[in-house]
Amino acid sequence: METGLHCGKTNRLKLDLTFEASAPMWDMHAEHKADPTGIAGAMHIEQLGRVGGMLQLDDREIVIRDAFSCRDHSRGARDVTNFRNHCWINGSFGSGRGFQLYFFKMHGLEGPALSLATVIQDGEHHPATIEQVEVVDGPADFGRQHTVALRSDLGEMRISVDEVLATLPIHMTSPFNPAFGIGHGSYGLLFDEAIRIGWNGETGFGWCERGFARQPIR
Repeated sequence: METGLHCGKTNRLKLDLTFEASAPMWDMHAEHKADPTGIAGAMHIEQLGRVGGMLQLDDREIVIRDAFSCRDHSRGARDVTNFRNHCWINGSFGSGRGFQLYFFKMHGLEGPALSLATVIQDGEHHPATIEQVEVVDGPADFGRQHTVALRSDLGEMRISVDEVLATLPIHMTSPFNPAFGIGHGSYGLLFDEAIRIGWNGETGFGWCERGFARQPIR
């Protein structure tokens, strides 16, 4: 949770991974055309899948088989000036059920500025509304368990974050510059977390990014 990159010995990392999609792409702006807040870019697509391959650090090799993965791509300028809170979370279960959501709150704006979600079943997207989402408000919130509730034509889906497997703290300054650890002055703090999740008696895995800024980022 300290500021900046911790200097020390540099090690060579080799990465060789193959992504295989498990669901069609989710185009967040397909029906909304554009994000009026400017926080998520002009275009934003995501896709759940599985990854296999290997990581090699010096003489140590880690084999990865059938691991949960989400790829995302956005384009266009982002205005993070009035960023207040957000939750970006996705995950999947062995039964074929998955989900993706993006939620933002902004300083000076009542209610959600952006609230988009989809539930995936057997490779098909079902547009969803976010009925419950828990944001973070300070550094002490990293690693916290929480609950998400979505509603689609499949009914309610209540997902519990049962375990945070790892947390990477990143602070963000204007216009959109990320760096490791807690910042100084005007910044937003993001927690990127690998998570173990539960739904309907099943255990799954996912990725969660939640953040906050106590004041507008100037």
